[in-house]
Amino acid sequence: MLKIRLQRTGRKKQPFYRVVVAEHSSPVKGRFIESLGFYNPLVKPWSFEVDSDKALEWIKKGAKPSSTVARLLKAQGVKEMEKFITEMPDRKKKKKEEEKKEESKAEESKDEEQKEVEKKEGDEEKEEKKEEVKAEEPEAEEQKEEKKGEVKSEKGEDEEREEKKEEVKAEEPEAEEPSSADPSSAKATEDTATEAPESVTEKEEEKPEKKEKKTK
Repeated sequence: MLKIRLQRTGRKKQPFYRVVVAEHSSPVKGRFIESLGFYNPLVKPWSFEVDSDKALEWIKKGAKPSSTVARLLKAQGVKEMEKFITEMPDRKKKKKEEEKKEESKAEESKDEEQKEVEKKEGDEEKEEKKEEVKAEEPEAEEQKEEKKGEVKSEKGEDEEREEKKEEVKAEEPEAEEPSSADPSSAKATEDTATEAPESVTEKEEEKPEKKEKKTK
């Protein structure tokens, strides 16, 4: 397949191009079939000199001009070059888009890293809380046991108090018995006890007297 394209010549940083007809598979700086003109971009305004009739003949034979050559031919006044022109992508826009994509990727990676760090921190906090709860459980059990011991001791103290109260109640009637017996009443009982046998003896003496009267 034949192609009409530019072949770079000239020194470094001083480009100069030939417009050549060459095989599509041949290298850029390789052999060519025919030279149709030249293109000098360093001159202001740039200069483009090509044999347009020969270019059209090669196009009729099946040769396809590159997009750059088609634009230059169109600028020179050759018709029907629009179908060979392809829109060249703006490299600056591409770079900006690529930079934006890279920035978005970097931000996403940062967000993911932050999320991972937050997850790790959350897991560590949960583990610490679990450990604290585990450490607090035996303390709570000890406190419960201490409370139980205190309750038991309080119950024991209450029982001791009740026993003391019962002992005091039992001692109270014993203390009342000797106190209730007054000394005057004790003397009265002694007098009655001493008087009682005298009255009994008097009655016994009266009985034989009555018997004697009956016999008389």
